[in-house]
Amino acid sequence: MLNIGPMPDGRIPLQQENILRELALWMLVNKEAVINTRPYTPIRQGDIYFTQSKDGKTLYAAVTGTAWKHGERKDFRIEGIKGGDETRVTVLGHNGRVVEYRRGLDASPHWENVEKGLRISAVRGQRLYNNFSWPNPVILKITDYRQ
Repeated sequence: MLNIGPMPDGRIPLQQENILRELALWMLVNKEAVINTRPYTPIRQGDIYFTQSKDGKTLYAAVTGTAWKHGERKDFRIEGIKGGDETRVTVLGHNGRVVEYRRGLDASPHWENVEKGLRISAVRGQRLYNNFSWPNPVILKITDYRQ
């Protein structure tokens, strides 16, 4: 799957080791969106891919294919679901309160029901690399939604 293989002396090449470390870091932050989840229908909308918890109460939306800079707020629309009084949206790996070096920035996710779905506004606040670069999917967690 990752095309990783040892050298003749058994060592893993540094470039391949870095790929494995990046995958491990992504899984550390986002494992709940992968492990013990089920497919969600539809499986994707544009560049957003979905899984759901076994009990169907939590939807995970993996945002891909878009440059999302550290500290930047983006808006997404997910069709086919609505929020209610108990609905909560979070970004995995981020507490939604603080983005370092950005005093006064509202980093909390917001959502609202719109025609045909849910509009989510979220800030990418994880600092997973020292250079703030993170080209991998960011996961939005949506709890207690309804279809």
